This record gives sequence, C-alpha cells and structure tokens, in this order.
Amino acid sequence: MSLLDSATGNFWVDNGLAVLCTDYGLQEPPQDVNAVVQQIMQKLYVKTGNTGEYWDEKSGQLKTYEKYNWKEPVRLFVSIVPKTPKKEIDGKSYYTSPPPRPNPPIAPQGKRQKCDFCGREEVVLDAKLYFFPFVVNPNDFGNFYSCARRGLKMCALCALAGFAAFESWLWRRQGSTYHFFLFHTDLERLVALRQGIIELMQLQGDAKGGNFEAPFFGEYPFENLFGLLLRLFEVIRQRDSEGELDPLLAELTGAQPITSSPIVVYAISGSAGGKSFSMKALHQFDRFQPLYRLYCRWLETLQTDNSHETLKTVFRQFLHRRNRSEETLWREQICRAILQQADPLPPLEAFLYEVSASQKKPLTFGTLEVFQIYLQEVMHMDEKLLNILKGFGYELGKQAAGKKDMGLLYALRNSKNLDQFLEVLNRVQFTLGITVNPELLRVESGERIAGAPWNRAKTLLAIYAMNANLREVQPQKNEASNE
Repeated sequence: MSLLDSATGNFWVDNGLAVLCTDYGLQEPPQDVNAVVQQIMQKLYVKTGNTGEYWDEKSGQLKTYEKYNWKEPVRLFVSIVPKTPKKEIDGKSYYTSPPPRPNPPIAPQGKRQKCDFCGREEVVLDAKLYFFPFVVNPNDFGNFYSCARRGLKMCALCALAGFAAFESWLWRRQGSTYHFFLFHTDLERLVALRQGIIELMQLQGDAKGGNFEAPFFGEYPFENLFGLLLRLFEVIRQRDSEGELDPLLAELTGAQPITSSPIVVYAISGSAGGKSFSMKALHQFDRFQPLYRLYCRWLETLQTDNSHETLKTVFRQFLHRRNRSEETLWREQICRAILQQADPLPPLEAFLYEVSASQKKPLTFGTLEVFQIYLQEVMHMDEKLLNILKGFGYELGKQAAGKKDMGLLYALRNSKNLDQFLEVLNRVQFTLGITVNPELLRVESGERIAGAPWNRAKTLLAIYAMNANLREVQPQKNEASNE
C-alpha cells in the first residue's frame, strides 16, 4: 500500500502522512513505526541551551548534562517526562543519571478494530495528545471538540502520521496567544503544497515568535490568517512567474478550476494557560482564487518598486500603541470583512476617526487605492460613484481644514439615517460653499445612491473627507515640529 493511497480525510493525520512522504522519504508504511518515531524525536525534542547537574554514583561526584525539552509550541501538547531515579545529596535532590529521552511508543494491542481515522481494520491503540492533539481523554475537559465516550482508536500508521504532523503546521505567537495553520486537500496535492510552498515559507532554526515570516501579526485570528495568505500569495506569485509552480496547485491562482477536493486552510487560535493550550477559535478558508485575483489587482494598481511591501504597509498600519501594548482590533475587523467578502469600510472609518484623527496622521500611501479596488471587485460599486465620492470628499476635507471646522466631518460620520446624511450635505453647501454633486442627492429605490446603499456612500465619503483633512493638517504639524 502506498502512503499516497492512505489518506484519511482528517486534516491532522493527512498532514502527517505528507510529512512522512516529503521529510522522511517514505513511499509506503514502514515495517518499524517506532524507528521512525525516534527520527521524528530528533526534530521535536531539542537542546534548550541550559545545563543541569546529576549525581554520578561511580565517581561520587556531581556532573553536568545538557537539558532537552519539546520545542515550542509542541511542548503545549506533549508532556511525556521519563521517570529518572533521584538521590538526596547535602539536602538537595539530584538525578542519578542524565534524564533519558522520552519514548512515545506506538504499541497497538488486543483485537483488530476499526481505526477511527482511516477506517481500516487493524490492531489499534488509544489516541493520545501526542498523536492527535485535538482530542483528550473522555473524562477530561475537551479543549477542541468532544470525542466518542470510549475515546478514539488509531492504527499504527495513523498514530505515526499524527506524531509527524507536528512538523507540518505554520504558527505564530503573540504573547500568550498562539495561531496555528494547517492546509488540507487530497494527499497528492498536499504533498505538492508542502514541497512547493509550505517548506519555502517555514523558517529554519529555533524561532520563538513563529516558524514563518509574517507581514504583521496580533492576538486576533483573522488578522493572522490574512497575514499568512499575503505571505502565501507572495510565494505563489513568484513561483508562478518563474514557471516553478506545480500544476497540481494551479487552482490556487485560478488558472485551473477545482477538479477534486478544494485546498482549505484551518486556522486555530488559542492561549497557553500554564503548560497547556486552550483553543478559542477555529476557522477555515478556501476562497483562494478570488482573493488571489484581488491580490494581483492590488499589486498592479499600486505600481511601486515593491508593491507587495507597500501592500503589507497598508494593512500593518491598523494598530494603536498604548503604553507597551498594541491594539489591532481595527485590523482584525478589516481582515475579517475581506476574508468573508463583506464591507470593510465601517472599521476603516472607525480607525480613521478614532486613531488617525487623534494622531493627526492620514492613512498610509496606497490605502484608499487598495480599498477602492476591493469595493469595485467585491462590493461591485460603480466606478463613477467612487470617483465622485473621492473628488467631493477631498474638497470637503480640504475646505474643512482651511476653516478649522471638524464638526461637519463628525456630523457626516454620525449620520444615522438618510435624512441626516442629506441634511449634512446641505450644511456643507452653506458652511463651506461647496457644490454637492447632484448624483449624491439623487436617491433611488431602497435608499440607494447610484446603486449603492446610502450608508456605504456616506461612510466612504466620510473616509475620503477625514483623510484629506489630515493630509492638509499634516504639513502644518511637520512645520511646527521643525521649528
């Protein structure tokens, strides 16, 4: 039986099978699974850089040994500690030998039963956290999802794959919050995905903040998932342009239609409480093609020396530093809206009025262009309306800055209904002497303006106006700083 024919449909075990194929060169199930376990241990159980002392019975002296531990973040899920004899010397307890390496044996026993993962009739063993970290003993509190009352049963191959899967994930850490990402599809494409993309994204060596380079990160799930996808698309675009992208992965770019199991990424977020992991959220994403097309449009629109870096800067800005902490709730809401193909304007407006305005700092270069492309491509807003709002918003913000009248901008933002919005536009004409484009006053059925909901047009106008206002104020601020 080939390993590529051993897919289970379980995202954790299948990722482990892919690791066995790519990292250990296995083409079929090994005769001795525990020998492979020991090979995996070499990567998961590593030196900490610290030393300890043990009492050597033969010499009657204290000797030094190098300490080992499960590497981060595996240690949150694996806590196997081998028992080592101790002896009290001068009132202090010492090991009588260097602690041995843990040995998580795969030892199926008893009658043949159906494996709960692959479905084959095999001699099985109980699923443990170090073989499948998303299940716990039925009598304990379940961090992830409940298992059968009898617990889950695994065959030797699925247990081995489960242990190997710790090498498959991409992860980031922010304080005590962890974010894990696992891709899943049919096994052949999963192997191609690991060899062609994931291994290129994984950082080598001991990384404390994560094992892939993230354009930004924080404590919330969607901002981290969006950051992962930006890094993924950067690799895909480069390999595709160089003709190195595996044809099996062409569907990620939209070059090929989905012909079998779609590629999905599972995003798991949670916190480390003590020495264990408590899951807070689990999301999955599979709309790669439309998001990748949008990503390419963004890069083409920005047209800078490094458009990808500019795009990262656009999303990196949505945070607020308070004392020694950073709040990224606005970025989380914006990223969530984009990933769910919803409206990102409300959180963008909130960030601009609540953070940027207090700092007298306009949005970074390219921000409004990026969101205008999104509104056209995803929200199907009319380009003519977008240009009208952009031009009128710029003039409104500029004139308000000249007359130091911020009240109109906040009145515009705070409009709760269409009548209030139209009333503010009327005030603008008399207070600032600006002529309002008739298209903004022509209300269609369903309280829509040029095909768009009135409140979306209002929010976008408020964004353009405040950003233009801050751009007018910023030069004065810089002048004062120089003086």
